[in-house]
Amino acid sequence: MPKIFVNSLFIIALSAAGSALAGSIVMQGTTLVDRQNTASNSGALALALDGLDRQQPVIVDDTITLPRASDGHFYATLIVNGVDIRFLVDTGANGVVLTKKDAGRAGIALSFLKFDGIAETANGTMGIASITLKTTQLGDIITSGFPAFVADGVMPSSLLGMPYLSQFSQIQMVGDNMVLHP
Repeated sequence: MPKIFVNSLFIIALSAAGSALAGSIVMQGTTLVDRQNTASNSGALALALDGLDRQQPVIVDDTITLPRASDGHFYATLIVNGVDIRFLVDTGANGVVLTKKDAGRAGIALSFLKFDGIAETANGTMGIASITLKTTQLGDIITSGFPAFVADGVMPSSLLGMPYLSQFSQIQMVGDNMVLHP
């Protein structure tokens, strides 16, 4: 029987509903392991989240649960240099990349940036500039001096890639939720 890692909010809600999770997808480091078919998880987890705003993360005991947005992606709003920035969570990105607009909102002086790096994206190549974020915060996780990039091209959203996500001991997919364990 696979070991299931869910936070106490879900365990209580699922127990009250008389349901139990049958499996999970767990990502540790960069290895994705399918513990069992997760089709049966969606209904049980939906019961646990019933009545909650599905666009807002749920934070319990430093475990952060991000609900899947209607576009199929996961988003996380971090406080970057004191400003809320919404990121698309991208496990395929090997960096944290801000749009110019978000970088400007976070106090990055765009006129001083040197876009001397190149990023290969699904939409082609674009210039990037290396920066260091003074502070980032997601839930109770605060980091200082985090390396990131600013994109010179058009991006629909800032990207939260694996360098940031690797701070978590485990990334788990449970139904329509991404669970980040401290």
